[in-house]
This record gives sequence, C-alpha cells and structure tokens, in this order.
Amino acid sequence: LFLSAASAERAIEVAIHEMGHAVDWHARPHDSRWGWSATSGTWSLATGWRHHDNGEYWTNYGSSKRAGAPTTYASYGGPGEDFAETFTWYVESGFGGYSEATGAPSPERQVALNVALGEFR
Repeated sequence: LFLSAASAERAIEVAIHEMGHAVDWHARPHDSRWGWSATSGTWSLATGWRHHDNGEYWTNYGSSKRAGAPTTYASYGGPGEDFAETFTWYVESGFGGYSEATGAPSPERQVALNVALGEFR
C-alpha cells in the first residue's frame, strides 16, 4: 500500500484527532456520561458552547468565542469536536502545524485544553 505524503499526513492528523476524543473522555468526571468538554465550565467559558434551548444539541451560535476555533469544523461540530480539533492543533503545532487549521486556537481554548490535560487519567 502506498500513501502519498499528503495522504499520510492527513491520516496522522485524523489519528491525533481521535486521540483527542480519548483525552476528552478520560478527563471527564467519573460520574459523567459526557466527555470533559461537554461537562466543563472551563471549556464552555472558553468556547461558548452551550446546550440549545431544547437540550438536544449543542450550539455556540451568536457566541464571539466561535471565532477562536482552530478549524471551521471545530466551530460548528460541538464541544467534543472542538476539543479534538484543538487537541490536534496542540500536538501538531510542535511538528510544524496542523494543515486543516485556519489559525491558532484562542488563548482561552489553549488554557482550557491545558486544564483538561491536567485532568487526564
């Protein structure tokens, strides 16, 4: 099997993104059925995510924090996807950057990510 350099890079980014979901899950409070990003006031304050009025889905519509997401997907995908994309940026930034990133995550997101990494078990 041959992968082009671009395909291999994208496969690595996807794997790191999925590891971000694992970090999010394992940083959560033990009694939570949601990941850390969905239960953390720290992440909500940093990103603007909240349950929609009907409680069935997440929204950050109208939040000025949406602009601080590292990718377009992160700004619309819910708190877990936002967390995984921010985690991917964090890991990839040490290796030259994340190809999907539209910019660095906001400083608030970076601080909140560090809080989560401290909770990771």
